[in-house]
Amino acid sequence: MRTLSLLSIIVALSAGFAGCQLDVGKEDDSKKGSADGGAESDDSTDDNEPDDEPKAGSSAGSGAAGAAGSGEKPTTGGPTQGGQPDPEMPDQPLPPVNYKELLQPNKGSAIALSEDDSIAVAVNRDVGSATIIGIEYPKSADGKYEQPKQRVIKEVLLGEGSEPFQVVIAPDGDTAYVILRKDQKLVKIEKLHTAPSVYGMVATGSEPTSLALSPSGRYIYVANWNDGNVTEYSADKLEYASTIDLNEPLVKTGYLGDIKPRPALAHPRSIVITNNHDGNDDDESLYVTEYYGQQVEAELADGSNSDVRKVGMVYYVPLKSRDVRTINLKALGDIGFNDNAGIAAGCYPNQLQSIALNGYYAYVVSVCASPKGPLGVKATTTSCSVVEDCNGLGLVEPACVLPFGAAPNKICIDLSSVKTSTAPVMSIIDIRKNAEVQGSAENLNASFAALYAKNKTPDAQQRFPLFAGDIAFVPGTTVGYVTADGADAVFRFQVNADDGTIASVGGSTNLFIDLAKARTASRSRPV
Repeated sequence: MRTLSLLSIIVALSAGFAGCQLDVGKEDDSKKGSADGGAESDDSTDDNEPDDEPKAGSSAGSGAAGAAGSGEKPTTGGPTQGGQPDPEMPDQPLPPVNYKELLQPNKGSAIALSEDDSIAVAVNRDVGSATIIGIEYPKSADGKYEQPKQRVIKEVLLGEGSEPFQVVIAPDGDTAYVILRKDQKLVKIEKLHTAPSVYGMVATGSEPTSLALSPSGRYIYVANWNDGNVTEYSADKLEYASTIDLNEPLVKTGYLGDIKPRPALAHPRSIVITNNHDGNDDDESLYVTEYYGQQVEAELADGSNSDVRKVGMVYYVPLKSRDVRTINLKALGDIGFNDNAGIAAGCYPNQLQSIALNGYYAYVVSVCASPKGPLGVKATTTSCSVVEDCNGLGLVEPACVLPFGAAPNKICIDLSSVKTSTAPVMSIIDIRKNAEVQGSAENLNASFAALYAKNKTPDAQQRFPLFAGDIAFVPGTTVGYVTADGADAVFRFQVNADDGTIASVGGSTNLFIDLAKARTASRSRPV
C-alpha cells in the first residue's frame, strides 16, 4: 500500500498544494507560540566498516505510528552553530516527543510520509510553508483498495522567504521537523493529525540542506552546507548536542592541497542514517554526500582527462566513535553516449544530490560532469527537408530542424554532444565494506534511452531524468524511484538484492510516471 500512497502524494502535490486556498486560517505559525503554552518562535528572517551491519531489505523512510508520551517537560533554547546559546530563543516548555522506533533508515526530503501512510508533509520552498496532508484508503464493496483520498489538514506558514527545504516525520507519526535553509533554523511541528502548529525552533548552522532522525527519534542530524559540518540536536528539547566537523576529514584526503582545515571547505548536501533495529542509536552510522567532486589528478595540458580526473565523495560517520572517514565514487569512462567527434564521453560524480539506503547498499544520485567537450549542438549549413538529407555529413546523431522561428529552411545539426555535458548518474556503495561497488555506476539517461529503443517508444513519449534530485525506495523491496528537475516525471528502477546493482529501469505498465498528465487531470478535482 505504501507504493500506491507515496506515488499518489507525488501526483497530488504536482497539482500545487502550495497555491491552494485552504479552509483553515493562514496565520503565520512561525510567529506564534505553542497552543499548549509552548515556545514562542523566533520570527527573524535573516538567512571503513560499520559498527553493526544493517539488516537486508531496510530502506529509507520516515516516522512510524504513535506511542504513549514520555511525560517529560523539555525546554527549548538552542545554540548557534558555534555551540553558544541563542539569545533570541526563549526558554519555554515544549510538549514531549512520543518515542517509538523508526522502521527504516531515515533521510529528509521535500515530501515525507509517515510509516503508517496516514500523514504526508510537503515543504513549499518558495512559499515558506509546510502543507500537512491526511490520507485515507477507502475499500470497495468487494474489499479491494480504491484510489487513496487526500485532504489538506493545514498549511503551516513558516515565514516568508524562510525556504523550508526538507522535512522528516517522527516515530509518533504526529510530529514533523523542518529545516529552513535561508533562516537557518530547525522547526518542530506537532499535532499533525488534528491541529498542526509550530511548537519550537532552534538555530542551525549556515544553509542547512538535509536532516535525518535517529532510529529512536531522539536525535536529529542536520547537514550545514556552508559550514561544512553536521549538527546534532535532541528532538524533545530542540537543544544542540554536538557538531561533527567534515572540513578536517576532507583536508586529510589531500585533495585540496597543502591547506589547514577551516569552515566552508566541505559542502555536505544529503544525509541518511542507518537502522539496525537493535534499539541503540549509538551503533548507527551517518552517510553524508560531499556536494562537489574532488580532484585526484591534475588536468592534462590537452584536457584529455577532464572527464575523469575527479571523484565523488561520501562521508561515513559511525555515531559511537565520530571518526569520520571518506568513500570515493569513481568517474565513469563511458557514460553510454558518444560526443559529436564520435568518442565515448566520460564524467565524474559532481553535485551529489541525494543518498538513500536499501539493504546493504547506499545509492547516490549526482549530476555527473563531463567538461571535456565538445559541448552543445553542432550546427551545419546544409539545408534539409528530412533527417535522411543529413546522411554523409559524418554526424553522430543527426537531426533536421529549423534553427530559429523565421528561418527560411531547416538545416542539419548533430545532437550528440547535448547528451554528453552532464548525466544523472547513480553510484552504489556496499556499506559492509564502505566502498563503491566496482563497475556499478550507471548513467540513467543511457539506461532509459536503451529502454525506449527496445520498446520503440516515439520521441515525443520519452522522458529522461536529466537532473536527478532525490531518491527513495519502497520499504522492504528492491524498487526505487528517482525524481528529476526539468522532466515533470518520476522514474522507477529496480536493483539486484545480491550485489546492489541496477537490474532494470522503467515499469511494466508505464515507462515513467508522467506528472504533467497527472497534474492536468487533477485540476478538475478539489485539492
